[in-house]
Amino acid sequence: MDALALAGSFEEQVAFRGNVPVANASAEVIESWRDIYHNDAPDYYTAPTFSDDELQAMREFNTAWLDVCARTPKRLPPLEELFTSWPEWSIMRDAANKALLVFNARGRTIDL
Repeated sequence: MDALALAGSFEEQVAFRGNVPVANASAEVIESWRDIYHNDAPDYYTAPTFSDDELQAMREFNTAWLDVCARTPKRLPPLEELFTSWPEWSIMRDAANKALLVFNARGRTIDL
């Protein structure tokens, strides 16, 4: 849920940058999801570990995440530019928050 929380909050992204100034915060938002969701093995995530709603939430967020990856440059611009000039970043944030609503219904049992 940490990766979704980071993707779902511009404030958390700015706070992350402040807490870890040596990291590229924009890239960390992207990489935190890549670290846990395996696009090359989507069947890795199954019931009963995840509910059907949670699996759908992960797929929907992943679709938004893939769109950001496809539409933004490899070297991501600073957060503030992403917030204001890249609508895909906002779409990804909204998708993360939608997924978090699904996961929060059960509570913190996994680390997405």
